[in-house]
Amino acid sequence: SYNSRITVKPKTSLTLDDLKQELTKTFVEPMEVYKDKPVNSKSTLVIPLFDLHFGITTKDTIQNNLNKLLTRIEHGYDKIVIVSGGDVMHSDVVIGNAKTTNGTVLNPVNMKTAIQDAKSFYDTIFRASLANSNSVEHYAIGGNHDRTTSYMFYLVLKERFPQVETHLD
Repeated sequence: SYNSRITVKPKTSLTLDDLKQELTKTFVEPMEVYKDKPVNSKSTLVIPLFDLHFGITTKDTIQNNLNKLLTRIEHGYDKIVIVSGGDVMHSDVVIGNAKTTNGTVLNPVNMKTAIQDAKSFYDTIFRASLANSNSVEHYAIGGNHDRTTSYMFYLVLKERFPQVETHLD
């Protein structure tokens, strides 16, 4: 009969305070986006943003799709509805490893980079949407990998863009 005791320390030095700083750094000031004139359109554009998994997905890998989306947004719409369908971040764990609902261990990611990439991506889409539509709505649905971190991220977006009608329930 053997008994082993192992002490495990996280690989990252990122703390919860670091996460808070990353989420609010250069991002919490309310952003007013102005357009020269109202958009003359009766169309609605729905932008489904599901399973982005920032941390694995990088700005470089998503840039081509972002450019196509911006081209579409620039056509102008009466309303733009952005649906964030969960798993914006690859992980809900700031320190250590995350698991799926089935218990599968996810690869660790650099959460600072994930947050910065997500901020840049969403900031670009929200600004373009506000500038090219008469109204913008954001519906946020929690994911199975990032329910907590994405919710905090959506709260920061809500404060950053008060013109966007945000639905977090």
